[in-house]
Amino acid sequence: MLSEAGSSRDQDRPSTPLLAQIILFEGFDLLDALGPYEVFQAAALVSEGSIKVELVSTEGARMVPSAPGGLLIEASGHPDLDIADLIVIPGAAGPLDGDKSDSIPALLAREAAGDIPKIGREALAKQDSFDRS
Repeated sequence: MLSEAGSSRDQDRPSTPLLAQIILFEGFDLLDALGPYEVFQAAALVSEGSIKVELVSTEGARMVPSAPGGLLIEASGHPDLDIADLIVIPGAAGPLDGDKSDSIPALLAREAAGDIPKIGREALAKQDSFDRS
């Protein structure tokens, strides 16, 4: 056990877990998404559930191909800034040649035309973006 019942550490624990949402998109860098996912999952274990992490997609629940290799990772739903405390937007992986549809410039250009930039702007504009007091 990490802390005794009734300790100030238990009293400081939020009543609802901090929610981190990692936004997946076609061609996302697998390590950029699953590295933070693993860290948040480990934090949830040692904090007795004070943190929760979800893999999400702007298209909702679906299998999302990662890069390199196209490994499919399941997104559970849509990003939700009303409940998320933290969002993570991974980078893209692929060839650097901008002429190919699976190149990093092409992947990022597709996402830049979609919802992810808007979600990022809205998250940063939230008054409490950097204040968890």
